[in-house]
Amino acid sequence: MSMPQPGTMSDLAPAISIALATYNGARFLEAQLASLAAQSMTPFELVVTDDRSTDETVTILRDFATHAPFPVQVHINDTRLGYRRNFRRAARLCTGELIAFCDQDDVWLPDKLATVVAAFADPDVLLVYHNVRLMDAGGTLMGRLCDPDQERRTLALKPLPPIHFSFGLTQTFRADLRMHDDLWDMSLDHLKDEILAHDQWYMFLALALGRVRFLTDELIRYRQHGANTYGSSGARSRWQRLLDRFALDPVYDRRGSASAASKAAVLRAITERTGRTDLAEAVRCYDLLSERLGRRYRTHSQPGMAVRAAAFARSVGAGDYCGNPWGFDWKSLPRDLLTGVLRGGLETPPSADSQSGH
Repeated sequence: MSMPQPGTMSDLAPAISIALATYNGARFLEAQLASLAAQSMTPFELVVTDDRSTDETVTILRDFATHAPFPVQVHINDTRLGYRRNFRRAARLCTGELIAFCDQDDVWLPDKLATVVAAFADPDVLLVYHNVRLMDAGGTLMGRLCDPDQERRTLALKPLPPIHFSFGLTQTFRADLRMHDDLWDMSLDHLKDEILAHDQWYMFLALALGRVRFLTDELIRYRQHGANTYGSSGARSRWQRLLDRFALDPVYDRRGSASAASKAAVLRAITERTGRTDLAEAVRCYDLLSERLGRRYRTHSQPGMAVRAAAFARSVGAGDYCGNPWGFDWKSLPRDLLTGVLRGGLETPPSADSQSGH
């Protein structure tokens, strides 16, 4: 694929839209917008959805739109949507063949779009994400976000990784994936009782329906300023990692079980509408993961140690600690026995009605 000249869009390159969701981002927004204007490949458009900011965000956006070297659309939400649905609205309003998510407080390197677009020369690639360099509020560079070797290992897993996703600020995806957005509200996050975030949703679809490619290039300066919706937690000490091995909250097993079941349901719906036959294994794995997480949740949340011990034995007997595909690591056995069976009772199990589908 021939690379476009600076400031132009190659006739062979797909049109790429930038989807920017904003909310009270005036502090760093101008630097981000300047980095978009400096891209060596001119984007097809910038689509902004603002979640009713109360600072100077909208003023900055409208001023930028008057002199930007590409079309800029600024949409103000009628009501606050939250970042998940705000990004979803931004993506829906884009008209390019590719859509690149954009946060309001980072800085893009000049060749970000050109580098990412080149990776879509493979028609099977549905989503591309890349590495970034962290920086503090003052612009001082820190470490990188991703371990390239770990990303490659994860993407090589078969079947596909069940929960793996990348930060939206690194993602560009084919707009065709939006044909399944009517199923988005069926999805559930594995950490919160909400729908999947924009980056989780499109990563899930791309992993299931085609190929995902990771680029080692650090194409963004990812600003860490203490007010990020999500950010890098940095390196953890050996003792912190050891304590993490023994941390257990059955709430996350309950949510994880519901999330896996919702993904299986989404893929069944896609199978029905498209006639694809290659999603059956992913559906089976998500169903199995939901069952396993549901068993572990019930094991650790039942009152009475004897009841929990019996449930734990059934989970082990069912092969839940078999490792891949999508089983629990056998190293989790001591933690689940100690923190789950012996301690247990951390949450009262919901009623049978509320656990339907687990």
